[in-house]
Amino acid sequence: MTKGAVTASRLLATATISVMLGCGSRQSLEQQVLSADHLEYLAEAFPSDGGSRVFFFYMHPPKHQLLALMVRHRNPALGGNADFQEIWLDRGGGFGTHTDVQPASALEAKLLLLLQAATIGTNAELHVTTKPASLDHLKWVTERMTDRRAKW
Repeated sequence: MTKGAVTASRLLATATISVMLGCGSRQSLEQQVLSADHLEYLAEAFPSDGGSRVFFFYMHPPKHQLLALMVRHRNPALGGNADFQEIWLDRGGGFGTHTDVQPASALEAKLLLLLQAATIGTNAELHVTTKPASLDHLKWVTERMTDRRAKW
């Protein structure tokens, strides 16, 4: 097992224990992701914020809990971070409030595992203009998460 895999395993073990101890009736988005078993990729959308890309998923369990993952644009003139790739999560895709996915965190490790095993679903229930889901999109998101300094 590589050093990165060992670190990810330790982070996930710590996160799992934290989620088990802190479960309430209303879990935070981070807690829901950390306890999720599976992601079903639905579609990609392009907000008019300077070039970000948003990926919509159903998170299981619970069934049909919408998860939006935004890979933020890197244009500093429009509020982006030119030096570092920001990844945000949101329940519905509005991103008024969001969860920031920090590098080398338990949340990032869990997301990477979920993305690698995600299945493709349909975007029929989404009420936004989207591009149909593709495995290439998931590969692109994974690359952005694993190398936060790479340009795109």
